Amino acid sequence: MKEFTNEEIDALPKSRPEALEQNLKHYSGKDCKRSDQHRTVRTVTNHACINCHLITSREFHKANPDYASVKGKNHYENNKEEYKARAKRNYLKRTQNQRELKAKVRRLARQKEKEVLTTKVADMKAQLEDHMTDREVFNAKYGAR
Repeated sequence: MKEFTNEEIDALPKSRPEALEQNLKHYSGKDCKRSDQHRTVRTVTNHACINCHLITSREFHKANPDYASVKGKNHYENNKEEYKARAKRNYLKRTQNQRELKAKVRRLARQKEKEVLTTKVADMKAQLEDHMTDREVFNAKYGAR
């Protein structure tokens, strides 16, 4: 969960309707029951103070350490086919993206090789022309007679 600085809290709307109007997720509304411990920032969706929600969540998970794993296992057991289908879609999507990326890298490498070769050839031609006599330059450009 995002930590808000005092400047960010001051910049937030003071009421939920203002936050909704501005399409924001948070607002600084009325003080919460633990307001002496922290500045109040509330979520637009459920009016909850985010710090209190975090404290409550930590306390719950400390008291019920197996809750999340049991809930997750139960959900997986009840939706196994959906999980497998999603995993397959993600795998295929990832491998397709990898194939496309590899092809792009190969194309760029070939393009770069061509650029390097053309510059090398041009450099070599320039060096040759520097060392040739006028007659040799003429013969190289227009063919020997």
